[in-house]
Amino acid sequence: MARRTVVAEEPAPECDRIEGVPHPRETLELIGHEEAERALLAAFASGMPHGWILSGPRGIGKATLAYRLARAVLARPQGERLTSLDVPPGHPIARQVAGLAHPDLFIVRRRWDAKEKRFPKELVAGEVRRLPEFFAKTAGSGGWRVAIVDAADEMNAHAANALLKILEEPPRRALILLVSHAPGGLLPTIRSRVRQLRLRALGDPDMRRVLALHGTALDAEEEARLLALAEGSPGEALRLLNEGGLDLLARVDEALGALPAVSGPAHALATSVAGKGAEARYAMALALIARRLQDAIGARAAGEGAAPRLLGAAPLDVWIEVWETLGRLGRSVSSLNLERGASLLAAFEMMAAAMRGVRPAAFAGDVFREF
Repeated sequence: MARRTVVAEEPAPECDRIEGVPHPRETLELIGHEEAERALLAAFASGMPHGWILSGPRGIGKATLAYRLARAVLARPQGERLTSLDVPPGHPIARQVAGLAHPDLFIVRRRWDAKEKRFPKELVAGEVRRLPEFFAKTAGSGGWRVAIVDAADEMNAHAANALLKILEEPPRRALILLVSHAPGGLLPTIRSRVRQLRLRALGDPDMRRVLALHGTALDAEEEARLLALAEGSPGEALRLLNEGGLDLLARVDEALGALPAVSGPAHALATSVAGKGAEARYAMALALIARRLQDAIGARAAGEGAAPRLLGAAPLDVWIEVWETLGRLGRSVSSLNLERGASLLAAFEMMAAAMRGVRPAAFAGDVFREF
């Protein structure tokens, strides 16, 4: 009899995972949010609300906190006092949560479309409508059932309304945690039915602790540049490191420094984002350009020292238009699958024209016509 070869399936990509970084559910230690943890413990002691919005800038640890709270309540039988969110690494609950194998934990997020080879742009109602079936089951040990929605901002209108119906009549001993980067965009009726807890960006000392925890090795100059870029977001700092963000920033600065000439550095940068599989590099390059532009606009608006060379003598409103156009360009290239290298060169040409006082609206007709 011929032996049958079994080929293991590749695990599906996860929309909430940063390549090369442990997932929030695998991260047991949370740095810099002790006050938020104390607030959750106090709420648990006085009667835990059925729902929370954990809000704050992207990448600061909101999902990590959600999983810490989930592990803590799932690891304690009914009636046991919750005095800490710490759960030891070897605890069965920690292993189950890390492997998405705990029957009383449900994650609502955008799922990988294996046929289309992409994630949907929105969190759809079908994902949220799986929650009533989950909450209808009896929890193990008579304890809690926990659902994490990550990120709630990605819900479309139908998904938001489906969630609202659950929040209006919450199941007993159910805990619904909404991770949100921009809670103002959620339905007011959702916000009114849950408790809100805002997490703040980390200070540099805590950022350094996170970087040390992940074993990063940077010299003082690299660390300073990374901290300035990350703006208190450990997730952003680790993403930049793992995706070569500091090297890319140096190339962006070289190309920007050559303006108004769109010369070798800009062309080399455009070539590096044009190839197959360079979508993330393109997005990062455009984001870094926009960030440098935003910093320069802010410095001029605040009158901080000498006028930024990047802006030339053009009025601020011209550069604000440039900054807004960069955002639209990135979204258009992503949604329409347009040529990334050419679009990046067009962005540099637009900035060079802006240094001469040409507004993006006038410039777009010539350079962006092909897009």
